[in-house]
Amino acid sequence: MKLFFNVHKVPSAKAKGSNRFYDNIEDMIGYRPLSLIKWCWMVLTPGICAGIFIFFLVKYKPLKYNNVYTYPDWGYGIGWMMALSSMICIPLWICIKLWKTEGTILERFRKLVIPCPDLKMRGKLGAGAYAATVNDCDAKLKGDGNISAITEKETHF
Repeated sequence: MKLFFNVHKVPSAKAKGSNRFYDNIEDMIGYRPLSLIKWCWMVLTPGICAGIFIFFLVKYKPLKYNNVYTYPDWGYGIGWMMALSSMICIPLWICIKLWKTEGTILERFRKLVIPCPDLKMRGKLGAGAYAATVNDCDAKLKGDGNISAITEKETHF
């Protein structure tokens, strides 16, 4: 599961630019994380996950029950299908979106990884001023297209 998460995370950080991705994180949590975090998600975590996956493939041994009974091939097939049923969703969706999008393969990829120009953002990347409120994580879209935070009074607590 971690392998497929990193397959998505690293290209999005590199395609959008790691600094812009870092700015998006600052917009989401309200402060700029340590720069060590950026290097961890770009280099360290994908490297460790790739190393674990390669080690698993190199050191793979058939599963045995009580060191006596070796499971049949159809049992392995069912096990791999069950494992892949949760992991194949993201790569399958990527393939479907690439297939249905218009243009050459490079144009399709660029269109799918670049954020929409009308994406509403708050904070440093947004057009307007950023006003922190009590329930800042709960934001809603006003009728004029601006994002406003829901105040404590509106939540009926």
